[in-house]
Amino acid sequence: CRHCFRRDFIQSNSNEFTNRDLEDACAYLGDNPNVHEILLSGGDPLTLKPARLEYLLSKIKECRPDIIIRIGTRVPIVDPEKITIEVTDILKKAAPVWLSLQCNHPDELTNEVKIATSLLNQSGIHLLNQSVLLKDINDSLPVLKKLSHKLVDFNIKPYYIFQGDLAKGTSHFRVPISKGLLLMKELRSEVSGIAMPLYAVDIPSGGGKIPLNMDYIDKIDNDFYYLKNSSGFVGKYPREEL
Repeated sequence: CRHCFRRDFIQSNSNEFTNRDLEDACAYLGDNPNVHEILLSGGDPLTLKPARLEYLLSKIKECRPDIIIRIGTRVPIVDPEKITIEVTDILKKAAPVWLSLQCNHPDELTNEVKIATSLLNQSGIHLLNQSVLLKDINDSLPVLKKLSHKLVDFNIKPYYIFQGDLAKGTSHFRVPISKGLLLMKELRSEVSGIAMPLYAVDIPSGGGKIPLNMDYIDKIDNDFYYLKNSSGFVGKYPREEL
């Protein structure tokens, strides 16, 4: 996506997942039974040809039948016609499978998307949504409220709403954290628990995802929020106030 940090390092033909990579991943899963989930992301795994997708998923389940598979994808939102009976059958065979979608605005939830997500739901595929808070796109209470309600109507759980990544060339998309915190407070009073996403940020410098609330903000100065994860790692996020 235009606002994603991955635009900085994904280049044409430079990050293809090979059969050797798959063998290494499966060997790791086999040696580490404490790993309960695997995330397939990219790029977008559902842009793979069905035969390649089936091979990938079958090899993972072959080495670890108990593993939970999560797939990060925009395909059901931006190209819903790709969600066919063939694709849902492939996903069903690898169950349990969870799809993490990304829908940022209620206008993306079209009739075509509802057909695709209904097909996934009927196949037993669990659907979550991860939005990104985007300036002048969804940074208002009416839009966020409509998005949450419409997602639930489509049987998609509003899961995360992320603070914008600090990717080069994306500052015009970012919303100040102070505004995001206020929006989440307002949204919580307008929607039910199942319609309420978790506001979170990917801490710069490799700290992982943390909820964005005052419990995880270590301190604030004129220039930065200092965000601390559960392991005590502290990362800095710029204070881009209005």
